[in-house]
Amino acid sequence: MKLLMISLLFLSNAFSETLCVFAPESNIEIGPEEKTGVAEDDVKKAVEDVKKVYGPIIEKEFDAKLKIVNNWKSSTANAFAKRTKEGGQNVFHVEYLGGLARHKANNLDAVYAVLCHEIGHHIGGSPRKGGRFGANSWASNEGQSDYWATLKCLRRVFKDMNNKEIMKAREELHKSGDMTEEMKVKSPVNKIAKEKCNEKFTKSKEQSLCYRAAMAGYSTARLLKSLGGNVSDKDLPKFETPSSKSVRRTNHNHPAPQCRLDTYFAGAICDVDYLVDVDTDDPNIGACSKLNGDTIGVRPSCWFNPTNGNSGGGAGW
Repeated sequence: MKLLMISLLFLSNAFSETLCVFAPESNIEIGPEEKTGVAEDDVKKAVEDVKKVYGPIIEKEFDAKLKIVNNWKSSTANAFAKRTKEGGQNVFHVEYLGGLARHKANNLDAVYAVLCHEIGHHIGGSPRKGGRFGANSWASNEGQSDYWATLKCLRRVFKDMNNKEIMKAREELHKSGDMTEEMKVKSPVNKIAKEKCNEKFTKSKEQSLCYRAAMAGYSTARLLKSLGGNVSDKDLPKFETPSSKSVRRTNHNHPAPQCRLDTYFAGAICDVDYLVDVDTDDPNIGACSKLNGDTIGVRPSCWFNPTNGNSGGGAGW
């Protein structure tokens, strides 16, 4: 398993054109004997749910096969996306590694969000990575994959679930005052996220869907921060402390965890319909955009500059 981790790090640094790694700085190993994080059956269910939604879409719209591998036996705490061919057919490959599932900062909704992020590399639209010789120009960049995860993917995957009751149950747990740290990780709630979702959407179903997606992004960003080692609660990403960074040119690499939380939250509260597709080359299509006159739900400036660095590459394999 250490060899796999080393290979992932090497590939992410030297050959990022061919592999999109979720957490490039992760060097944590968590073996199958550990019982923390998310159970194997729950990861299997998340994989099935996401594949059921996006398998047919990718086959119809991209003439490709979606292959999601639940590599439970791996101790590496990571996930990745790549493009391959099998029997002449284009394959959009996503792999979720067991070490990531078992991390103590993980929960089920974060599993869904990571799977959506990796699929986002394949179909998340502009901005896309450039890469040496344009070899990974097929891939939406890291920030866009985060944004697309809550803007489109989680809305599709969660839409028929009883999100209102799920979030209500979490809030009741918190009100009871009898919450362990593990319970807080598994069932997060946040007043700011709920209020913003309720302001942006008028229908109860949409509000609850927004709220759950935002909290999935929250869990994922905090998991990312935790992958770097032991951190105190004050150092973890929060809705209350959005990034103040403003880039001169769009960053196509991995933003900081706080910036990634800001991005997940922006995708959740953007009111563009999830059925409106994003565009391969134009980041203003299918998304909230300052150039379209939007002020809420736009990609945050901690990684995105709407006027500089969004050309991506070609659409090749």
